[in-house]
Amino acid sequence: MTCCVVTFRPFPDGPVRAPVPESDPVNIAWALSGHYLSFYTVRRLSDAALARALAPFDPVIVALDREDVESTWRVLQAAPGQVFTYSEGHIWDYQTLPPALQVRWVEVLRRAHLNLIYWEKYLPFYRALSPVPAAYLPYPYLVQEAKAHAVPLEDRPALGIVPTGLAGRSRNGLASALVARHLREEGLLSQWLFCLDDEAFQEDAAAILALLDLAPGEARPWAVRRRPRWRTWLARSGVDYRPLLQRRERLRPARGQEAPPAPIWRPVPEVGFLRRTRWDRYLPHLAQARLLVDLNNRETVGRNALDCAALGVACVSTPTSDLQPVLFPEATVSHPWAVDEAVALCQRLLTDMEFYRRVCTQAAERLQAYGPEAFRQRFAQARALALPATRRG
Repeated sequence: MTCCVVTFRPFPDGPVRAPVPESDPVNIAWALSGHYLSFYTVRRLSDAALARALAPFDPVIVALDREDVESTWRVLQAAPGQVFTYSEGHIWDYQTLPPALQVRWVEVLRRAHLNLIYWEKYLPFYRALSPVPAAYLPYPYLVQEAKAHAVPLEDRPALGIVPTGLAGRSRNGLASALVARHLREEGLLSQWLFCLDDEAFQEDAAAILALLDLAPGEARPWAVRRRPRWRTWLARSGVDYRPLLQRRERLRPARGQEAPPAPIWRPVPEVGFLRRTRWDRYLPHLAQARLLVDLNNRETVGRNALDCAALGVACVSTPTSDLQPVLFPEATVSHPWAVDEAVALCQRLLTDMEFYRRVCTQAAERLQAYGPEAFRQRFAQARALALPATRRG
């Protein structure tokens, strides 16, 4: 039977016939030739109507995170066959739930037929929580779609990328910016591109320029006009805003299949700033770089490492990015505040082309384990562990 993926992400319900750039939960449905159902729909259905909606599907893969534990529970109760949970959040996310919902979260894990985990390092914890089998299942990474943007190394400028700024909940952006400053002063990389959050874009850019000694004075947040984060507000409101997204798409000017690269604001020739944007509009810029520097101190899955591996760009990062030491073991520094270590590693990558190519070739080879076909194989292996539909933990 056909599988159905159910999450809180605001995508249309129905069969998923093509991959969606970077929209990972939807791409699980695409990779498995399945359907997608949003929590926005689940919330407005009665229990009987939800059971009818899920009746054609086996298995049902439902997101388990702090967004809506009760909707996950309802899906688990209504599905007629096997139900697999899929956890893509951090372990400590669940500590933010009220105690009663933490217990409900454990009940969900014990009621499922299989618990799928986005982070391999969390498997021992999930296995301790529930007798239900747990398996590691990373998203299907769109390898070929990413590789289409690749640029030969000899055609790239002396460009480095830092994927975060200083504002808000940055991922240790100050340390990454210090690495960029060192490499710029040494003349190894003359151009830099920083990817910033939209909310405090101007304030963040001004501060980074000051840190690089390229702009006098201080950033003045009270003088900055912030752009509203309307999607964040709508998501928190609980309103089903998918019709608004679809209407916006219809009103946009017609364009070809390939979206143009996102525009760069370049207040000085040496440094540019890019608002965080769609994956397919960001990759053309990353493909032009010689290396990416991200001294990340916050646990992430390692999207930067995946993108760099696909494009042949060296990724210098930390072990807190889950896939960084897997794909780029020789370009991984010991900890997020090892600025001198990161500078020395970047120096070697930029001056020793044999080392650079070895690092990127190894990453490209290991990347194949995260593509759509590898995902299907890993899913089949995980499904073989699942409890039968007549049994639950």
